[in-house]
Amino acid sequence: MNPTICRAGLALLLGVGGCQGQAQRADSHATASAAPIAPATRYRVDLLPDDQALGGEAPLVTVVLYSDYACPPCARTWAVLENLLEDYGDDLRVVVRSLTAPGFKAGEEAVEAALAAGAQGAFWPMHRRLFTAPPRERREIEAHAAALNLDLDRLREDLDTGAFTGPRLRQRRQALELGVAFGPVAFVNGRPVVGFHEEGEWHALIDAELAEARRRVAAGTPREGLYEAILEGSERAPIALEGEAAAARDALLAKIPPSIDDLELGPEPDEGRRYQVPLGGAVYYGPADAPVVIVAFMDAACPYCRRALSTALADLETRYPLELRLEIRHLPLPIHPSAEGAARAAIAAGRQGQFAAFYRALLTGEKRPLSRTLFIEIAEGLGLDRARFLADLDDPEVAAEVRRDMELALGAGVQATPSFFINGRFYSGHREADVLAAVVDDEVRAAREAIDGGAPRGDVAAARIAAGDPLPTRSLRPKSPQPGEAEPAPPPSPATDDD
Repeated sequence: MNPTICRAGLALLLGVGGCQGQAQRADSHATASAAPIAPATRYRVDLLPDDQALGGEAPLVTVVLYSDYACPPCARTWAVLENLLEDYGDDLRVVVRSLTAPGFKAGEEAVEAALAAGAQGAFWPMHRRLFTAPPRERREIEAHAAALNLDLDRLREDLDTGAFTGPRLRQRRQALELGVAFGPVAFVNGRPVVGFHEEGEWHALIDAELAEARRRVAAGTPREGLYEAILEGSERAPIALEGEAAAARDALLAKIPPSIDDLELGPEPDEGRRYQVPLGGAVYYGPADAPVVIVAFMDAACPYCRRALSTALADLETRYPLELRLEIRHLPLPIHPSAEGAARAAIAAGRQGQFAAFYRALLTGEKRPLSRTLFIEIAEGLGLDRARFLADLDDPEVAAEVRRDMELALGAGVQATPSFFINGRFYSGHREADVLAAVVDDEVRAAREAIDGGAPRGDVAAARIAAGDPLPTRSLRPKSPQPGEAEPAPPPSPATDDD
């Protein structure tokens, strides 16, 4: 049998948002340093259809800036570039891309908020506000959005469902492939400028690039294809860093924890083998003293999890009303950006004693796109306190609870949903009810023997699990590719299942 699963697409996501440099304003071309701020070597930085850019449509000089809203030198660099846009007009184009630190939720949400604002026609006003007053929590993002008269419900929904997580992660991957691990780093017609530099130094570099660009145009290169022509034959490799810059990058990468989406994972636990999986997940059904416990790792956006909960697991609930308990652990996969928000919403409902009812409505009701609107609708239908539910939904501790489940799963090599531990015995993928029932039957028979022998009913499941092998936990460390190495091709996303 080939079990049906959703498997994690594990991408190379180890960018960080460090900062360098001191801010000084220099408004004159004459203040330029004698030494150029960028090496002569050009690196290939492709432009993308969804890039956010200001300036000329067919410029002589293109600057691509990688930065982080939480980085003060990045903000000062952006201020310099805005001045340069005024000075050079249509001869200059500036493209902005994000470089966020994995796990720094405020920084990641700030980027996604800027992109969400862009979907409402307000990227640049939000971009400027985020640099002026970097947000530390969601309410500060919402205050920026309110000041811009954005649709707050739409913004919240975009943030909760990960509508712009993909573009943010793609930009971080691009930065890492270029050897960029901290901001600000800009590429001026492919030439890298690392850290903050005074405006006069920028003028010297831009003026030199303008002279080269005009020479090419005079020789017959059309402005519309100038950037491609300049980058022809450019390096497709990480930028070369030396001295303090290289040391700063290495120090930053050594300090940050690995992204949960970029871990070196071993093989999954062995099929049918018993492991010491921890109990204590959110209870979906079953009595507290049930002698058989299924620990299920689930993704609310995974079609096979929906099928399992609606069919096989529902059937087991009917067959074993007194013998079986189902506990849910959350494993939202990178291929399902909205799943983490759904997990947080379920935990928030659980704080009001309605985890099971909320999760059932979410996964077994009418199939609808996961969204904040849907979460609120379900919560209100269950009679939950709306204000408390929303506060819990955005509580950092709720997000941390989801992450702990993810760390438990991925550290053990569990990387697909649904995955089950039946009294510790491991099975990956959706299975028909009869297949799982055969395993449960074995466990029920063994439990009855233990109870007849004097074992307390409520201790049987824990004892069976404790008799298993230690769960193969691994340190959550980055994969072997180093900063700047090309990202391996991600595995194909599993087909959606509308059955």
